[in-house]
Amino acid sequence: MKVKVKIFGIQELIDKMGGKEEAEVDFPGGNVNELFSTLLDKSGFRWEDFPLLENWEENLRITIIHNGEVLLKEHYAQKDLRDGDRLSFLLYTGCC
Repeated sequence: MKVKVKIFGIQELIDKMGGKEEAEVDFPGGNVNELFSTLLDKSGFRWEDFPLLENWEENLRITIIHNGEVLLKEHYAQKDLRDGDRLSFLLYTGCC
């Protein structure tokens, strides 16, 4: 299936996505956590490469928008995605 993804805040990941904040990602299916893992894998990264994403379900610096609605953090591992879904990952990595 294909999922549209926008990334805000991790320039290294955006660079690996061809310098575009938005991309269509081929994804075998699963939840939001699995989609982000797939995105990292395809870009040559691992979760450990981004310490600010540690415990991301509890991290207040991360917001995920799913089809125009804010996704509650407890649903990151529960929300199964569908073909054509749109996700925006807002990752506040800077200070101040």
